[in-house]
Amino acid sequence: MSSERNYYDVLGVHPEASALEIESAYRRLAKQYDPRRSGDASTSQKMIEVNAAYEFLSDPINRDLYNWSLDGLGKHGKDEQWLERRAWDVRRTALEMASKRKPRQQIVDAVIRWGVSIDRASRIADYEIEFASRSRKKESRYLIGFGLLVFIVGCVLVCHDVFQRGWEGWRTDAFPEVIAIIGLFILISGLVQRFTH
Repeated sequence: MSSERNYYDVLGVHPEASALEIESAYRRLAKQYDPRRSGDASTSQKMIEVNAAYEFLSDPINRDLYNWSLDGLGKHGKDEQWLERRAWDVRRTALEMASKRKPRQQIVDAVIRWGVSIDRASRIADYEIEFASRSRKKESRYLIGFGLLVFIVGCVLVCHDVFQRGWEGWRTDAFPEVIAIIGLFILISGLVQRFTH
């Protein structure tokens, strides 16, 4: 993408456009440049540009950072790729800190060091903290489910040994107990992760 055209130009909307206006512009252009309707290679390239612009501008935090970067574009004489990299670097910094459960103010301060305003830095920090929290909850659900499954399989194997070998013979093989204990450990670690903040 050339440095003269920004994502707003690609979608044909004003930088102050609402999310609904951006979505309707994207839908209109997606119909117009759909490669299945015309076999023209130029429409395919235009569709790639339209998709990239919509993907970036449909995320409110990316859009906010993009607007911030556009404000500094003339000052630094950089191109669109510089803008995208800078926006992703800011978000990655905030997400890494949020994933490590750093305090909100430390995240805001780290984002401000990139030259972002306090207002934008606060929004970015809040968004990334919420995203990291949702990711931890989702991961803990997987751990709980997998731990429960392994624990049940281990218990079934222990019961199978008890019924097949009797009370005296089942202690010869510790494999089922190990599986049950591993499952219980995974289950407990998932529960701990779920309920600690």
